[in-house]
Amino acid sequence: MARPTDYNNTIIPQLKEYIDSCNREATELPTHEGFAMKLGVNTDTIQEWKDKHKEFSVACKKLMDKQKNQLINDGLYGGKEVNQAMAIFLLKANHGMIEASKIQHEGSI
Repeated sequence: MARPTDYNNTIIPQLKEYIDSCNREATELPTHEGFAMKLGVNTDTIQEWKDKHKEFSVACKKLMDKQKNQLINDGLYGGKEVNQAMAIFLLKANHGMIEASKIQHEGSI
């Protein structure tokens, strides 16, 4: 028999509080892993809740939006204190952003 879920009606308010508490001044980027640690669950549990509870999935999307926005702003305006390579990596890995390059073909057809 499976263990009962820890998901309840306080999870989304806790997620919103967690998202609001994460910022550059607090030196914390909002992540699913960070929220899971705050709740004392693992990231597989967070994923299961996202799959089963649409409202939680929508709230988690806001977490990823804030993460993306914070990474972009820190990468642009962060100065020496921000690891820009890590910001770029996370934007690519978590948000599907890529570097574009143009290739110019020369020659006769």
